[in-house]
Amino acid sequence: MKKITLFLFSILFGSAYGQNQVTVESSTSWNSYVNAFNASDGAYAFGFSYTLSDNRATATSTSVTLAPNIAIWTAEANNTAWFDNSSGTQVPVKTLEVNSYIENNALTSDALTFSGNVTSNDLNSNHTVIAFIKVLDSGYGQLTLKTVALGTGDFSVSATAAETAAGAIIQYGFAMNGPPADPNDAALGSMVVRAPSTASAEDNELISVKMYPNPAKDVVQFSKNSNENLDIQIFDILGKSLIAVKNIQSEVNISTLRTGVYFVQMTLGTKATTKKLIVN
Repeated sequence: MKKITLFLFSILFGSAYGQNQVTVESSTSWNSYVNAFNASDGAYAFGFSYTLSDNRATATSTSVTLAPNIAIWTAEANNTAWFDNSSGTQVPVKTLEVNSYIENNALTSDALTFSGNVTSNDLNSNHTVIAFIKVLDSGYGQLTLKTVALGTGDFSVSATAAETAAGAIIQYGFAMNGPPADPNDAALGSMVVRAPSTASAEDNELISVKMYPNPAKDVVQFSKNSNENLDIQIFDILGKSLIAVKNIQSEVNISTLRTGVYFVQMTLGTKATTKKLIVN
């Protein structure tokens, strides 16, 4: 595998299987874009470029921190396109999709995997985050969108070589969904994402949890060397939660799952990680 060092981060190219692998340590610069939707019906309203700092996305040499947008609450407080103040209370009439992403068109024509580790997540329930890979045409029309919902622990999202065709625009990063946030809300929280190799020591303790067989059919077994409760949640590749089981003793029935790739979030006490599961 050939490693190319860029200004702030690193990017890995050309594995033996013709696959590009990227993480949060993967480009010279991040971009930011906001899509606004009507809170009443979810219909797309408009979109615009925004500064990374105003969107409260902070990239360092080892991590990206994501927090809810509070700038719009202040800047657009009296704008009826954004807020209803008729009751004397500022109520958002739009929801946001805040995109923080890297654009790298050198990643075309090979399979692409974007992975990382959510080491901290105390976002409030109004805001959720997905990791994505977007493939766009020359006019920025969407050709392919691959996503995975983020909680805590490892994540991975992939696109095939056929989906990253030559000449396409490749973007990967994060989208935070939720309403414009009140800067006086002390419980907004944030999410910190690092490369998989820089996961916290607590996350690494979860290697004592075994999930087998993988690939699996009908049943997945779990074993642990700990007295702490083990909870699992299984998501599809779009981030939809399909199965959730608390305090697992040994096995989980997955007979309702179709053939494909899923992600299993395992929480052992206060520690969590995510692993890929193949169902056949």
